[in-house]
Amino acid sequence: MKRVGIYQKDLGKTGWPDRWVNSIAQILSENAEVEIVHHNPELDPKEYGEALGVDFSRIMFRAVPVPEWPDHADLQARRTLKQESNFCREYSEPYDLFLVLSNEPPFFSHAKRNILLTPFPKSTFEEYYGHNQTEWEQKGFFSRWWLKKYHYLEWRARFASYQTILCPSQFSREWCWNRWQLMSQVLFPLPRTDFIPAEEKEPLIVSVGDFSAKNKNRQDLLINAFQEFYDRMIVRFDLDEDWRLCLIGNCSGSPEDLAFVEKLRRKAYGYPIEIQTNVDFQTLKNTMSRATFFWSANGYALNENDAPDRVEPFVMTTLEAQISGAIPMIFHTGSAAEVIHHGMNGFLWSNFRELVDMTTAILIEKKILPFLETGAIKNAENFNETAFRENLKKFI
Repeated sequence: MKRVGIYQKDLGKTGWPDRWVNSIAQILSENAEVEIVHHNPELDPKEYGEALGVDFSRIMFRAVPVPEWPDHADLQARRTLKQESNFCREYSEPYDLFLVLSNEPPFFSHAKRNILLTPFPKSTFEEYYGHNQTEWEQKGFFSRWWLKKYHYLEWRARFASYQTILCPSQFSREWCWNRWQLMSQVLFPLPRTDFIPAEEKEPLIVSVGDFSAKNKNRQDLLINAFQEFYDRMIVRFDLDEDWRLCLIGNCSGSPEDLAFVEKLRRKAYGYPIEIQTNVDFQTLKNTMSRATFFWSANGYALNENDAPDRVEPFVMTTLEAQISGAIPMIFHTGSAAEVIHHGMNGFLWSNFRELVDMTTAILIEKKILPFLETGAIKNAENFNETAFRENLKKFI
């Protein structure tokens, strides 16, 4: 039996990247001995598996000490290529196949075969090695020339130890080339199949995204849009007056984030708008199943080329909304167009007015609602477990 190791530096998170890699672990464990290498010895695999919707019963966990991660942007550090190559060598060497989940350039891997799973590449070559620092410019010409030669050699050798690089979307794949100049392949993540459409939909609009003072998910804009819809469109076109908006997401509990949630509550006062923080999965699933529409404003008013890190590398909640039969109305950015086929299984909007007008138009032409709902559910089947297994088989 083959031995497979999967390294997750921050094991314990429950976002889609974690489900992505652990779904792979679950499938590989059917025919191989799979071990997850991590730094969280207090983790409860059963509880973690339930949170992710992944079966860990055939998977072993290997807790290893947290290494002292080198700061490659420290220009005073002196490391040889051999030292870099041997860093964390014991993590990968015992395995026939080794997978690493990382948004940063990974450590050298020494298994017989190695795969890098990159949700989104965070650092460029210059940023990773500190070439954009003032200290770098203060170095002499020949010192910079020699260091850059060495850094480039190490950079290439580090990635060369991985035979395959996988990204979750074409959007992420393009940025893998832009930032790392590396060819990668796309393996769409596997969504949870727990989401099921309710027998009867309600006049409910749902949005899912973290509540953060950084306002990445633009819940304030969605509140504005719903208020516009509620004040003008419902009366003007004699629509159902029971429509309501439900904003769901995690909140860290920091003073800044709590203040942001309170600001949203004040903004929504007087309207049928619910703000639910840190709900359990069952509540999320039930709410999504009853929703007619799914709204998202992630990436709104951002220049995708200037701030790609703030755009979703894969719109997992949009896909889960489709599974639930909710019609997605998504801001057109990032990987949205890879899941949404405009007018067939959802809609892509580019400005505030389009979101309100398209939602209203669909409700006026009620006969297209079942068509769109069916289209959303059928599109989600392209990302089901059978398709995921077939795609995974190409790379492993």
